[in-house]
This record gives sequence, C-alpha cells and structure tokens, in this order.
Amino acid sequence: VTHWRIETTVVSESEIGIYLRYSQGNTIVNCTCSDYPNEKGYGISLYYSANVTIISCHCYHMYVGIEISESAGLTLQKTECSNNSGWGLMADVPFQEILQYLIEDCSFTGNRYHGFWMSGSTRNISCSIFRNCLFCGNGDTGLVISHLSQNAIENCVFDHNKFGMYLDRSGNNIIRNCSFLYNALHGVDIAGVFIVLKFPRNNEISYCDFIGNNIGIFLFGTRITKIHHCTIANNTHIGLFCPFSIAQLTSCNIVGN
Repeated sequence: VTHWRIETTVVSESEIGIYLRYSQGNTIVNCTCSDYPNEKGYGISLYYSANVTIISCHCYHMYVGIEISESAGLTLQKTECSNNSGWGLMADVPFQEILQYLIEDCSFTGNRYHGFWMSGSTRNISCSIFRNCLFCGNGDTGLVISHLSQNAIENCVFDHNKFGMYLDRSGNNIIRNCSFLYNALHGVDIAGVFIVLKFPRNNEISYCDFIGNNIGIFLFGTRITKIHHCTIANNTHIGLFCPFSIAQLTSCNIVGN
C-alpha cells in the first residue's frame, strides 16, 4: 500500500502490532503497541518498505519495540521504545545502499539488550541523523551502529547503559554535543577487526562530555579519529584508551580519572 495513515490506535497483546510489507510513503501517528514480550513480539515491523514516518508512538513490553528489515527513508520522531524484553529498535539492512534515517526527539530506555541496534554491510552508506535522543538504562548498549558509515549523532544523552555507544567497523561518523554519563563500561566504543583488516577511519568526536563511565572513550584498531573540545572527567578507570589506534586529540579537558 502507498500513502495511507494510521493514527491514535492502540494494539496490545498481539505478536505484531502494526506490520508494513512492501509499502511506501505511509505515516503512523500517536499509536501504542504493547504487551507481547515473548520472542517474535514486535510492536511496529517494517519489511522492504520505504519513506515511512512514525511520530509520537510508544512501543513497550514487546520483545522488540520497532523492527526494521531492508527498509530505507525512515523518519522517526517523538517516539519511545521502552522496557522491551529484547531490543528497543532493531534494524537489519544489509542490502540497502543508502538508508537516510532521521531519528529525532526519541527515547530508548530500559530495554533488556540494546536501545537502538542498526546493522548493514560494507556496501551501505547510511547518511542518517540521530538528534536530541535519549538512550538510558539499557541492559547492553544504548546505540549500536555496525558496518554503516556517514552518520551524525548530535545532542544525544547516553546515561546508565552498560555501553553508551558502539561503532563497529563504521567510519566517517560525526558525534557532537552529546553526553555520555555513568555508563557501566565504555561511554563510546569504536572498534575495527584485525583479522580481516577492517579499520574504521575518519570518525570525529567533538564538544561531548564523558563523565562517570568506567572508560570514557575506547578506540580499538581505528585510524584518524579526531577528538576535540571534549570534557573527559571522573571516569572510574581510564579517560581515553586507544590500543592499536591512530587518533588526534586537541583542546580537551581530561581531569579526575
């Protein structure tokens, strides 16, 4: 279907709340999907769909709040994925060349595993924006981006997760004006893989705060990571740890670690 709209609708105790297949240009507004925490319980599921807009929705007590498979052109605004027994949002998109996601004013909180998990492949260019989002209290990682380049993460808060953000073999990303606070292990983790010689390059971290984590910034097998105008303070173990990496650090305050 194309160009339809579903709004102000509540779906509860269904294995899949709202399911789009091979659909384009659709809008979901002010909907709630909840209360099917068993495996395969998805609040909103997109399958090979494009240019979908989701605004002011709440997906909770599912297995996955929002599940995305091979879909591009997503706009997600003012939406909450919380207290799900698996993931807040899970996107598996290895065959999409350009994603162009806008994730804005959303929250991913209290999920058992990851708040937001997005995985592509080396053929992908993401060109996605995460703006003014909250990733808090997730059992594993607030935001995972795997094999996807050219993302901008700005004005976001990563608070009391196991890991704040994990970039896996992902280069040319910009992280700016974000706060990484009291995450149990790493505030930001950017990693490559030596076995297959995958070294993420040209990531930039600027005007961010890393406070109260175990390790503020962890770089493993990266190249040309630029870190500037950041505060890295009062982390319980190490402020900045860069094994097997090449990084440029300028104009930062590193205190009390």
